[in-house]
Amino acid sequence: MEKQEMLLYDVVAFVRAGFKDRNLIAKGNGELFRHSLAIARQAPNVQGHREPREVVEIKGARPRGILFVTSARMGRRVTAERIAQFLGSDPMPIELMTPGGRVTHWYLPVLRVNWSGRLDDFLGKFLTAYGPAMRQGDLLSEIRVDKGRLEAEALAIMVGLCLGANLGLLIVERIDTSEAGSDSAGKVWSVLGQLTRATGIPVLCMATTGGASGLMRHPSASGELSVKTISMRPPASDSAEWADVCSYAYQEILGGTGKAPSWLVNKLEELTQCRTALVIKSCLALAQYGYGDAFWTAVPADFDEIVKAALYTEQASLSNVKRLENGIRGYTRASVMRFADWLAPGEGPNLVLGLQIQTSPRANLPPELRD
Repeated sequence: MEKQEMLLYDVVAFVRAGFKDRNLIAKGNGELFRHSLAIARQAPNVQGHREPREVVEIKGARPRGILFVTSARMGRRVTAERIAQFLGSDPMPIELMTPGGRVTHWYLPVLRVNWSGRLDDFLGKFLTAYGPAMRQGDLLSEIRVDKGRLEAEALAIMVGLCLGANLGLLIVERIDTSEAGSDSAGKVWSVLGQLTRATGIPVLCMATTGGASGLMRHPSASGELSVKTISMRPPASDSAEWADVCSYAYQEILGGTGKAPSWLVNKLEELTQCRTALVIKSCLALAQYGYGDAFWTAVPADFDEIVKAALYTEQASLSNVKRLENGIRGYTRASVMRFADWLAPGEGPNLVLGLQIQTSPRANLPPELRD
């Protein structure tokens, strides 16, 4: 897809720029990275006391947040996987000669962490992902955190570990309405924004439309985490992209050859609203009933029933989003937000109060204020 290619291009550009900020060859940077790692893994003394952790900052670093927004079931996880495959996910040693001898640093291209709307949970997920990625075992039980200074501690730990691994890209996944917009989520957004500002390490947030609305409530973090914003709508029903999605599913799952039949393209558009992940889910269910070109020459009698059964958990969201995008009224902000993950990025600002403030003239206002 064009948007995914654009995202990969921007990610690679940001990763390269981030490495320039954190040049290992520059005087003092190697020692600074090792110092930051020691801070993150600092253990208490025998009395159980420990000095507060400090946040290491790279001089001249710039925030490099990338916000990727699309609706639910549009392949955010697959997109993240492709980026990780392109950049690599295994840690690699980098050996440098210094006046004191040969020194080994590490380079971790990508770290993927699932979102949580509570900072302590998010830090736990970060440590759980970081340990195996760097082949270091269970950091969650090793690194002790002062809960009374949670935000400062979380930032210092994450900055220290990211610099210690010379991390290329941090991908934060599964950002949706239910947790991204909670009051506690503000601290998570803030820490991520400060992390990319302090280190220059790109942070890629994979958010639904509703999830992105949570970030918009926090101006400072929003500025740092959306230096580049890319939104991806479902493909148009008459586009070559949509036909290619259907043909891929037809060939790989339904056993067909060549392009998908036109009736299949139209039926899948009607029942999935062009959500790419739902096409795959629907065809996996259909494959249990028939396989090959001969079977799919015409519409099976129970086609709709099979697909609707496969999409049982998505039906309410699909139905309400279609009503909202058609301008049906009667929804409160709370009821709209229930389905905000499913709104196409272009529709969100027009429907959700907070993404765009909508006003209407009031008869009791002076004429100069009605507009």
